[in-house]
Amino acid sequence: MNRTNRKIKKVAAACLGVLFFGALILPGKMHAATPAKTLEEAMKEIQAAKPVPVYYEETETNGPKIRVSKTWYDPIEGSYRREDVQDGKLELVIAQKKGSSVIYDFGLKQAYKDEDRPPYPSREASVWDELTNEVDTNDPKIDKTTIATLKEHLFVGEEEIIGRPTYHFQRFWTFDAASEEFRKEYDRKEDFWFDKETGTLLKSRRHAQSADITKEITKFEKVAKFPDQVFDLAKVEKGLLMEQAPLSQPGIAAAGESGVIQVKINGTALDFEQPPVVVEGNTLVPLRAIFEKLGASIDWNEKNQSVLAKKGQTEIRLRIGSKQASVGDSNKTLEVPAQIINGSTMVPVRFVSEALGANVKWDAAAQTVVITTG
Repeated sequence: MNRTNRKIKKVAAACLGVLFFGALILPGKMHAATPAKTLEEAMKEIQAAKPVPVYYEETETNGPKIRVSKTWYDPIEGSYRREDVQDGKLELVIAQKKGSSVIYDFGLKQAYKDEDRPPYPSREASVWDELTNEVDTNDPKIDKTTIATLKEHLFVGEEEIIGRPTYHFQRFWTFDAASEEFRKEYDRKEDFWFDKETGTLLKSRRHAQSADITKEITKFEKVAKFPDQVFDLAKVEKGLLMEQAPLSQPGIAAAGESGVIQVKINGTALDFEQPPVVVEGNTLVPLRAIFEKLGASIDWNEKNQSVLAKKGQTEIRLRIGSKQASVGDSNKTLEVPAQIINGSTMVPVRFVSEALGANVKWDAAAQTVVITTG
């Protein structure tokens, strides 16, 4: 059990390092070829950014592995919640409130308390504050912890990431005391893109021959105040998800907020394990259930977090977190992407139904999505 505890804490520590390490997936839009500010000026500006509660969704790519996460972070109250999804399944929930932390592993169905965990790193505890970094390489050629030293730290300039102005920084690390062979594998370059307004790390990259880890925030919203249920440590410890969890996410309304949302196909009401939710005016339902009810087969690609659905000659392709989809040879742009909510992969019911040749109507009085086939 001690070994398992260490493993869980190691995973959790890696999760909480979102402000410190990562990798770039999509290039930003450069505003200037030459930075108008010095490194020190840009650093001070980011550190002086006003702290606000934020909700964001993030994708992490580490080789063939893709992890999707959702984070609720209130730097004012010192509260934090992160939910990790791997291969379409809810894997880990980490919650912190006023210095107390709880980790729940859904694979092991076990909770771990960690009262000694330091507060979730705010943007003030920025990456540039740590000029040395101890790295346990687990390499049999190295008989002790190796120290990485900062070789160079640069302010690249201002760029636009997911529609928000950011400052782009670069750092280069080297293992001076290690062998040339070791350095070739472990020396690394890191890139960080900080949101100018809030100081949040929107994108990051950690690149070395031994690893190339990418992290990108695909959805970012400021929040006035989170509901208390978001940071309910007692429920996290029991492995319970938030009641009406979608209510805690900006732009998402839970089925049941204004009456239970139903979905009917040819007059028959469907029963979903995860209730439908409304995201920015679009009703989302569980992927597998709706495709199968409409007579389509599905093929899930764990590596790419994508699905291929087939019905007769019709093929539909969707990817988690992407608004780009295709029906046959036609590319489509969704109003909201397929996404994972409470461990279930949810898709826009209107898009899926119409792509498979069905008619869709919304009965506002009955709070029901009416689908007619044939």
